[in-house]
Amino acid sequence: MNAHNAFRYSPYRQQRRDRRPIIKTLRKLGLRSAVVYHEVDARSPAVFHGRHSDSYQRSHADRGYLDIAQIIAAAHKAGAGAVRPGYGFLSEQAQFATAVIKAGIAFIGPAPETIELMGDKIRARSFVQSSGFPVVPSAN
Repeated sequence: MNAHNAFRYSPYRQQRRDRRPIIKTLRKLGLRSAVVYHEVDARSPAVFHGRHSDSYQRSHADRGYLDIAQIIAAAHKAGAGAVRPGYGFLSEQAQFATAVIKAGIAFIGPAPETIELMGDKIRARSFVQSSGFPVVPSAN
């Protein structure tokens, strides 16, 4: 894993307040950042501040932001050692986390098994209860 690169994939429109502080923190730690974006987000401050930027090749932004293979290819192109998905889109999909890990890149976020568990609210509630944590009573 290349500890000098951290890769950040996420649509700017949903994370205006999120990306730039992360990029600044990476810079303070001596790590480079990369931002992958769709052309509609090309003028965003995060794209400007990222050390390496790469654009999606899809006609619609939502399709590009959901293209796992394209995101992983961009991460490899940037020499990324890690991917932080942000919020929404693929961040809540275990298959994305699994694909990133299988590609030899660190996934900054919950383990794929945790993402899968939390995506099933009934299983998640049962897990939390069995772990000894209180839960709000529900009408079963």
